[in-house]
Amino acid sequence: MKSPVQVGLVQFSEIFQGHQFFPYSAGLLQAYAQKYLTEPENFEFCPPLFLPEAVEILATRLKDLQIVGFSVYVWNIRRSLALAQMLKLQNPQVLILFGGPQIPDQAETFLRENPWVDLCCHGPGEAAFTQILENYSIQNWQNIPGLSYLDDRGNYIYQPPAPRQRSLADIPSPYHSEVFLPLLRAYPHLRWIAPWETNRGCPFSCSFCDWGSATASKISQFDQEMLYRDLEWFGNHQIDMIFCCDANFGILKRDLEIAAYAGSVFQRKGYPHTFHQQTAKNAPERTWELHQIFAKAGIYTEVTLSLQSMDAHTLKQIKRDNISLQTFLELQKRFQAMGVPTYTDMILGLPGETYASFTRGVEAVIASGQHSRMQFYNALVLPNAEMGQASYRAHHGIETAMITLHPERLHAHDIIEQGEMVIATASLPRADWLKTRVFAWFTKFLYYIHKPLQIPLLLLNQIGEIPFRQLIERFMEADPHTWPCLASLTHFFMEKAQGLQAGQTETCWMSHPTRVGLEIPVPPEQYLLLTLCQENQLNAFYSEVESLLLEFLQPLQSSFSEQLLRQSIALNAALFKTSYMTALGDPVLPFHQETLEVNLDFNLPEVYQALLSGLPWQLKAQPLRYFKNWQGPPYELQVEAPSKQ
Repeated sequence: MKSPVQVGLVQFSEIFQGHQFFPYSAGLLQAYAQKYLTEPENFEFCPPLFLPEAVEILATRLKDLQIVGFSVYVWNIRRSLALAQMLKLQNPQVLILFGGPQIPDQAETFLRENPWVDLCCHGPGEAAFTQILENYSIQNWQNIPGLSYLDDRGNYIYQPPAPRQRSLADIPSPYHSEVFLPLLRAYPHLRWIAPWETNRGCPFSCSFCDWGSATASKISQFDQEMLYRDLEWFGNHQIDMIFCCDANFGILKRDLEIAAYAGSVFQRKGYPHTFHQQTAKNAPERTWELHQIFAKAGIYTEVTLSLQSMDAHTLKQIKRDNISLQTFLELQKRFQAMGVPTYTDMILGLPGETYASFTRGVEAVIASGQHSRMQFYNALVLPNAEMGQASYRAHHGIETAMITLHPERLHAHDIIEQGEMVIATASLPRADWLKTRVFAWFTKFLYYIHKPLQIPLLLLNQIGEIPFRQLIERFMEADPHTWPCLASLTHFFMEKAQGLQAGQTETCWMSHPTRVGLEIPVPPEQYLLLTLCQENQLNAFYSEVESLLLEFLQPLQSSFSEQLLRQSIALNAALFKTSYMTALGDPVLPFHQETLEVNLDFNLPEVYQALLSGLPWQLKAQPLRYFKNWQGPPYELQVEAPSKQ
């Protein structure tokens, strides 16, 4: 009896919030092939590889296979190519396939630079992969849509993908098809996160994105009953998290039914308890209903209120429409009232953006009620996005650098994954890009990451009517002779930004606050915050903040009093110290035994909470005493009204 053809699939995935992603794309290929192959018994699939081990070890595991397919993305392309090259050296007869978003639509250069890759797949790969298996014995690829390859004479052959399917009902799920059951058994110690699609396609055409910009594709839907079976599978196998890969979850009415079913599974089985998604940007009312459903069911989710830019000219250049600021503000209020966290995405370095327009946009987002979290992403050039086209780059003067993406400490066997990051455009020259990057880091550092200065900055904006942009820029301009601690922050951020332009990584490394001998990767703003604490500079930081803001206020003739400023800073400092210690798990920091006392003459906490919630507020006299008169934990503040004499 003829031995079955041995097939292997590779999709290196990442850790997210302590959870390992299932190799979802590899699973889709296997599930589809096993369902539709004419003679599936002629093919034997090995469990998909997903852990980024040394390529020498992985090549040894794969060297006896006849077919190996790779699913590649910006975060795994170089490791995948290195493994494919080594595999081809060990077994020149192996057929190596590459597919995924990182494969350029025009793949001739890619194939010639990587001769160990035999076939490139373009577009959805399930049907093409199955046809490749069917034709493996005769090695004839001419009638398979969506393939690129070099023929026997070295000629480049490109076969366009088949038209996109309007229905995805014939695509089986890798989950309840039990493709991943061997992984669950082989890695019982791993906590899993499940990438999951309910639809494919995006009706929008943002030029920085390859989701819809290349095709402006309409939305195709997976079978709803199949999705329900997936949700049951997640519950039965105690999968903690779903990572919904839809471009716009909530864009379809049926998404409400899917959310409700996910809630019912969680209530019956306790899993999955977290649902990550890209929120639909043009369906605010349905977005609200979706998260009401999740909240009532007890499933944790965050609302992505993505804007990317607030500048009309920039939005036109990237072919994007945003929800209105008024709608944004209303959604913020409603989600805050429901206790559902939100965050807003902004992209730095988009064509048409200037330093002035970007900082105005950040200011507008904060003023419109985003006090929870703002994510600043550096614009990356993706191979199949419009922004990656030579004509588009030239028109907008886009300059890029290859930067290291992965934060891991490198060992001898490690492969450095890189992304092409925008470091300047015609509207944002290199010097302005540096300043913009520093502004973004300062915004996160001062206002968002553990909120070390959110109270005084918010009060200065609302009571003192001082724009957020001016406040943040004041810290960026701190004189090193007068405010050395604050000036050192600007110096650090500027050096980091210059390093990015030179191709260095954004990640910083530092000692873990509670685990001796362990170094951890953190973003620059978190690195500075923890460094201030570990080096006993926090009190100096708050002292300089008070001095800088007092001097800033003097010429403005603001109604914001010196007394109000001092007390808002003192309250924020005390709240930060206690909440930060709790968040870090009681680390040994210089102030961990500190006692605290803050005496207020105003109802600052009440005003602050009202501002966060978008509710009416009134500043009034109200003596309050916040204190922690014991050393060590618990790290919390007691509050009392001083007794009347």
